[in-house]
Amino acid sequence: MCFISLNVLAKIFIIFGGSLAYVFQYKEISERKDASGFSLFVCLTLLVANILRIMFWFGKRFELALLAQSIVMLISMMLMLEISVRINRKHVCKTQRASAWTGQLISHFWQWNDLSSYFILIIAFIIFSSILTYLLNGVLLYLLSKNEKQKDQNFPESRIAIPFRSDLYSRSKFKTPCALFQYVIYVEILGLIALLTEACLGFPQLKQNCSRRSTSGMSIGMVLVWMVGDCGKTAYFIYERSPAQFWLCGIIQIVIDLLIMLQVCCFDKRATKSRLQLPTDK
Repeated sequence: MCFISLNVLAKIFIIFGGSLAYVFQYKEISERKDASGFSLFVCLTLLVANILRIMFWFGKRFELALLAQSIVMLISMMLMLEISVRINRKHVCKTQRASAWTGQLISHFWQWNDLSSYFILIIAFIIFSSILTYLLNGVLLYLLSKNEKQKDQNFPESRIAIPFRSDLYSRSKFKTPCALFQYVIYVEILGLIALLTEACLGFPQLKQNCSRRSTSGMSIGMVLVWMVGDCGKTAYFIYERSPAQFWLCGIIQIVIDLLIMLQVCCFDKRATKSRLQLPTDK
């Protein structure tokens, strides 16, 4: 009974733990009425990563808790986008507000002042990536099966024994063993892209802090939760002997988290020092 309870708790943490970090940042933005300290490219990174992960799930089934985590994270990022755009919009004059609808799709990419611009791009990305995945898969299978038609005639109508995916792919869906193998590789690469995108999660925030030379407006609680989560999952990957790309991506995230915390120490120290020197300058 205890084991079942711990298992349920672990799944709940997996589903909602990643989004918990943004509760602190949402609260920070709401209280300060200022979203300039939070990089909207963090939202972009997580939206792309989790959309690709959901697509990856259709090609290779993984734990439902991780699928639910991606859905919850998408909802969280939409909420972060909403409050950030709404707050930033108040600090921009009507004549200077940027929008994808007024021809500023590229010049102000992901820095628009209306939520509909973000929504239309997200929807377009989902449609485009879905169609591209379908078409590339179809072309790949066609090209690989074109030169193996004779071999295909002698291939038995049975499940293909591939150790890591033999339970999901059947002969009825793929015409050749080679095509099946290449499809599996394609799906795995899709998952890797999602993983690498998520590994760069903290980079937009790191870059924005460098540009502003300040961490004001950024929730330290959010970064601490990032770090705890990244350390936990990386240790889990290493313990479970997961593929190298998993724990390497985890290590990249930890390094970025540490660099952001270093920025907090350096920039806060400079800000404090400058405030202390102000009276003497006068």
